[in-house]
Amino acid sequence: MGDNNSWFNDYMKAIAGTGRQAERKSRPLQKQNEEKIVQVDKDQLELELGIPKTLRTEFNFLKFPFFDLARDSKRQEIRIDETVETKEGTFRILWHVTRDIKGQFPGDFEKRLHRAIEQIVNTQPKPINNPLRLGSLRYIARLMGINADSGKNREDIQRAFRNIVKASIDAEGTFQVKESKRKKYIKDTFHLYDRVILKGEELLDNRTADCVYLMLGSWYLKNINNHYVVPLDW
Repeated sequence: MGDNNSWFNDYMKAIAGTGRQAERKSRPLQKQNEEKIVQVDKDQLELELGIPKTLRTEFNFLKFPFFDLARDSKRQEIRIDETVETKEGTFRILWHVTRDIKGQFPGDFEKRLHRAIEQIVNTQPKPINNPLRLGSLRYIARLMGINADSGKNREDIQRAFRNIVKASIDAEGTFQVKESKRKKYIKDTFHLYDRVILKGEELLDNRTADCVYLMLGSWYLKNINNHYVVPLDW
């Protein structure tokens, strides 16, 4: 129990205050090359210009730890499991994040990737529907503030997507879902991301993906659409 509280307290200190601001690199558009810009690049440029400086992040994933921020960590799980006694009775408080046996536990790089996804989410009109169109791997790298021309960085982004997709959450008495004007706790096993579709792969409607698409987890998406979010200065 003490180790769980220590981890939770350390994590909350790590995420307190402002997040690390991503370094954006602007690229001048030359008039002679304007006719060569494809529509997807125009869409991404408009999206980047519209990204707010203050993000709104989903409440539960700010309150409870999902990413392991320790350097060179070999963590396999994050577990908060307690029993709380109230006037209404005894309740279990569970927040349990586990990695896939063949994957890595989501760490600092995955957190930076998620912040980039949140930037895109913040520009979308509500309600947001799955799959969410993200753009190219290069574009995602730019939002993360890393070298978009690096093949290794683009491979790392794909790996990070897989690590997040494969990470499971068991929640009881911790994760709140907002419905209309009320909130309720759920008891369920779920994911932050359900699926990532890379360029060239098949979408659910049998179309070939023209860029990266993301299937957001159903509970996460529901809270985003119901505005169960808090401001985060990043």
